[in-house]
Amino acid sequence: MSTGPRSLVLIGGGGHALSCLDAIRADRRFVVKGILERPDFGRGSVGGIPVIGTDDSIPGLIAGGAAFLIAIGQIRSVSARKTLFEKLTSLAAELPSFAAPSAYVSASATLGIGALIMEMAIVGPGAVVGDNCIINSRALLEHGVTIGNHCHVSTGALVNGNCRIGDGVFIGSGAVIRDGVTIGDGAFVGMGARVTRDLQAGGARYADQAGSDARPSAV
Repeated sequence: MSTGPRSLVLIGGGGHALSCLDAIRADRRFVVKGILERPDFGRGSVGGIPVIGTDDSIPGLIAGGAAFLIAIGQIRSVSARKTLFEKLTSLAAELPSFAAPSAYVSASATLGIGALIMEMAIVGPGAVVGDNCIINSRALLEHGVTIGNHCHVSTGALVNGNCRIGDGVFIGSGAVIRDGVTIGDGAFVGMGARVTRDLQAGGARYADQAGSDARPSAV
């Protein structure tokens, strides 16, 4: 017997939260109950969804049966999303994965917990998306791609077949990763960059680089 949709709480109320709301509102498993933000956030609602507390509210919401989605964006640092993920998993919180209605996820692809596949993104056959990842609008993950945990593949990025992407990697909008390339943990691929050979852990590649593996400045 169906008991209807369950409560979902978003953590983070910035611009990325609005995109998350659009992507998940069609999912009939859950209804968004509220948003958690900092005490000084200054707004009572985001996209029509009330702000119902702070991170301190998480244990009580778990006890009440709520599930969670981390709605904080990720560009140069993965630390905020990763810290929240570790806190939630340590408390045995439920972190469902979501795919927007216009996204395509192959039946043979695998999505990790807390992963979000945004509008018109494509996750190809045999692809694996790790935990707590953002696959943003119009991004393409071709066949056999592996994306590690806590990654953000930005809007319009193309990750070609059989690439291996490590944990905590950021791939910028419109970037293109050549087939079979490996990108190490914590690497940064800038907007519009072309990655045609392996990129070391912690390395960076920008659109105006011919191919040298520069390391990013501290953030």
